[in-house]
Amino acid sequence: MLKENVQQMKPILRRCFRLVCPACGKSKIIAQPFRIRHQCPHCYALFRREDVFFVGPLLANVVITELVILVVCFFLLMVGAGYTSVLVVLVLMTLVFPVAFYHHSWSLWRGFDFIVDSLPYSKGDDHKRQCDSPTYSSSTHSAAGTSLADVEERG
Repeated sequence: MLKENVQQMKPILRRCFRLVCPACGKSKIIAQPFRIRHQCPHCYALFRREDVFFVGPLLANVVITELVILVVCFFLLMVGAGYTSVLVVLVLMTLVFPVAFYHHSWSLWRGFDFIVDSLPYSKGDDHKRQCDSPTYSSSTHSAAGTSLADVEERG
């Protein structure tokens, strides 16, 4: 059973690392640099549910940044780098890594949300397109209760 679930998660995680929709894998989640699409133009999966949804990707970005900085710090200290060098590298990483990882934190959070709770859709059940995800089930994907005009109006 666990192997089946892990096998089903692999394509979703690959989609997350490629920055495409975790549900269908057919379109990018990024509209412009540092702007995440509101929905997938192919399968209409909503990428942003409510106004406070940005807290999850922000949390993922902070935690992963801290873990990467911790690993790099231990590595540099183990190879004998001086404290000044370690401090300079860590300050630069603290400034650059969260910005570089921004889109991936959103994508990973969307993938995690898709694995745990599936994604809501912006159109009704009779209009939404089938996703080719192995975890897709019409009973688990419910309409978000908003029309496409409402979604486009919000941006």
